[in-house]
Amino acid sequence: MAEIKKNEKSKEQRFYKEQFIISKNYRGRRDLLNAILDDDREYTTEEVETMIAEYMKGKVK
Repeated sequence: MAEIKKNEKSKEQRFYKEQFIISKNYRGRRDLLNAILDDDREYTTEEVETMIAEYMKGKVK
């Protein structure tokens, strides 16, 4: 019987800014996503959640 090796680092799906903006999950944060995400870069959902959380913790000047 052949042993199936699992990929140690499974790749998370990555999405472009536009895909996050049209997502129903981020409907209320579209303006924020437009401000903090780069157009030509791909992000994981975890990265975007972290960026949103860090932005929301920022202080108003």
